[in-house]
Amino acid sequence: MKVAKWIMRAIVVLVVGVMLTAVIISAGLGRQARMTMKEEKKAKAKNSYTEKEMIITEKFRDINIQVADDMDVKLVESDDDKCHVTYFDSPDVIHSVMVQDDALVMTCADNRTFGSDMGFGDDPYVVVSIPEGEYGDISMTSKTGTLVSSVQISCGTFEVTEVNGGAYLSNITAENVNVVTDSGEVTMASVDADSVKVNGSSGDFSIMNVHGDNVIISAGKGLLEGYNIKAAKVGQFMTSSGDINVDACDGHMLWFATESGNVDISFLSEKRFLVNSKSGEVDIPEPHMANENKCIVDTASGDVQIKYVDR
Repeated sequence: MKVAKWIMRAIVVLVVGVMLTAVIISAGLGRQARMTMKEEKKAKAKNSYTEKEMIITEKFRDINIQVADDMDVKLVESDDDKCHVTYFDSPDVIHSVMVQDDALVMTCADNRTFGSDMGFGDDPYVVVSIPEGEYGDISMTSKTGTLVSSVQISCGTFEVTEVNGGAYLSNITAENVNVVTDSGEVTMASVDADSVKVNGSSGDFSIMNVHGDNVIISAGKGLLEGYNIKAAKVGQFMTSSGDINVDACDGHMLWFATESGNVDISFLSEKRFLVNSKSGEVDIPEPHMANENKCIVDTASGDVQIKYVDR
């Protein structure tokens, strides 16, 4: 009986081993099949997009760029003083580029189903190359794509709208610069405008060498960092929980507000200070009550540190 039981156990162990081996082989073959299928889809997705380029010969003042939700857009300097538009189309993604009512207009019909080409191949993008110079109003719109403008331009209103892709703007002289995002990061450098407004809910902001009559920046839960920001009239820097770190800034009336973030700022000129902090530590220089330039800081629990650049 003992021998019979031992034989039965041996048979059970052998059968289980065979079954496990079959499962492992099957899983390996299934994984290989899935990888092969994925590579085929990836190659197909890459080949499904066709690169196109248009040379715009008609004159225009305004620029309106609205592309597929996930496409990056770059507005760059042309190397031949002509306007070039480079983009990618597929059977499901079709762009339209035209000059209409003195405006360069780019739109996109996106009929992709959710996830149809997600993660496969190189992401398509749009590049608009324009000569340096003066323009009317410029707008760039995307949801998850990154929006970039690096060309040296002067314009009326420069407007960027996106959700969480990010925006990188530089070399802009304008009457108004407006940036609206949800959770995207925003980097802005070398911008001179009558009005600068940047509004977000959770993305980090980096603002450098920005000058305007009115500069209003609200980063929500994101970090707000700045350098050499000058507001001739009013400057407002706001977060809900993100820290505010601004160096070498100046202005007639500057207001820094956060609920729980820390405030660390340095000024180029003397100020009168009004600091409201319920529980945070406060370290500020001696206020100059006769000075007309004011600095107001409001925080519930964050620490406040203020200093002058040359001291």
